[in-house]
Amino acid sequence: MEVGCHGLVVKLHHNPRGATKHSCILVNHLTKEVFETLKPKTTSNGITIDKCIKTGVCNPGHPTITTVGMVAGDCESYDTFKLLFDPVIEERHGG
Repeated sequence: MEVGCHGLVVKLHHNPRGATKHSCILVNHLTKEVFETLKPKTTSNGITIDKCIKTGVCNPGHPTITTVGMVAGDCESYDTFKLLFDPVIEERHGG
């Protein structure tokens, strides 16, 4: 099954309830433009944006429980991918 996420179409690997959209903060901020900007970047440990957003992309979550949908692979991830991390953190923690 594939679902749309602000211009990105992703294949869900885990979707037991047949969700048609993701239920995580990540999807509020992940656009095709943001993804394309961050895609070529890596941290010194080899972390890519793909690794950081894998949990939110592969698992749509539950409609009544909103998760973050991304993780930092290392400390550098916050700076390297700040274009996406900053707004997600802002929304989750209110500043």
